[in-house]
Amino acid sequence: MLDNGPVHTSKATREALAVRRHWLRPEWLAKGAPELNDIEHEWKTLKGHHLAHRTFKTADNLKTAIDEEIKAMNANRKHRPLAKQRISA
Repeated sequence: MLDNGPVHTSKATREALAVRRHWLRPEWLAKGAPELNDIEHEWKTLKGHHLAHRTFKTADNLKTAIDEEIKAMNANRKHRPLAKQRISA
């Protein structure tokens, strides 16, 4: 599954997909439909709540902050969210 982001539609990516066409068939998400891509919600949360109103001296500082925030977000997730689900009658 690929969205239509620049990294997925670049010339290099299209060439790589073409070489693998005999065994790999990408499925493209609809353009302008970020709700179909789960990662978009996470990026929105990361940018809007964890990195907003912060500045970074270097790209490395930004990368470090992103890595730390993702680690914190992942630590707060339930490891088995469906483990105690019950079906009501």
